[in-house]
Amino acid sequence: MNSARNLALLLLFYTLTLSTHAQVRAALETFTYETNANSWSVYDFTSSLPYPAEWIAGEDPVIRYHFTDNDVTGNDGFLFSSYGGSNNSFDGNHALIRSGGIGFDLEVENPANISFIDVAFWSVTDNRWFYSSDIQPSDSSKNWQSIDFFNNKWYYYDSGWVTVELTKTNISNIDRFIIRSFPASAAAVGEFVAIDNFTIYPEIIVPKLKVSRTGNIFSMNFLKWAGQSYTAKKSTTGLDSGDFVDMPGALTTAGGNLALSLSEPISGTAFWKVDTQIQYVEVPEVTP
Repeated sequence: MNSARNLALLLLFYTLTLSTHAQVRAALETFTYETNANSWSVYDFTSSLPYPAEWIAGEDPVIRYHFTDNDVTGNDGFLFSSYGGSNNSFDGNHALIRSGGIGFDLEVENPANISFIDVAFWSVTDNRWFYSSDIQPSDSSKNWQSIDFFNNKWYYYDSGWVTVELTKTNISNIDRFIIRSFPASAAAVGEFVAIDNFTIYPEIIVPKLKVSRTGNIFSMNFLKWAGQSYTAKKSTTGLDSGDFVDMPGALTTAGGNLALSLSEPISGTAFWKVDTQIQYVEVPEVTP
């Protein structure tokens, strides 16, 4: 880390609706829309001015920055900022919605010419920036970067770099994320750094199944979380993974869309389980 370059268990269940100011569990920004790319900003340390990120359209769009002469000669860098971007889908209380960490695709034209790249977020609660460890891209192709809030090292600056283990309090009120990049002395003017598929991925919360029997009817239900999908599986032969088959349509909504349930008449031996995985929610088009 370089000091010269410093610049909440509550359950939250809600209808998955994106508004102008809406934090969303497992939100995913793919930069499919130009207005979404324009809602992010780039801050050039040399000019000290923010401006919209460059949008590169196509089958797999990205936002991109090219190093300028001032960046290269002065070893100054830049940052991408989510502040006010993507319908504010990434801002808010990440402890409350059980967020796990930051993920995004990183593309660097010449990894050898990068001094360092890191990620940071502004904690309103702590009134400070928290920075990740340096990211070292391995090649020039898109590489998925994953930085866990609680299992990776984080730092803050206070007359020197301080290593910290994040707590839920630290992520309880976040109002922006940034991705910083600084060129090495050998970098060439025009070389680029790009990002795509930015997300704050959630913790996988294993559902607590509530099982009951009424007469000859077996029932099962559980609370669900936004940002996760659920699949009921059934076996009549054993408990090995290969014994279970998907049961599409078996789960139905209940409790005002806050829970899922299933029921069936009891007949012979049957085993049920529920698989869950992350279900990313793409940020819709930003209205200018």
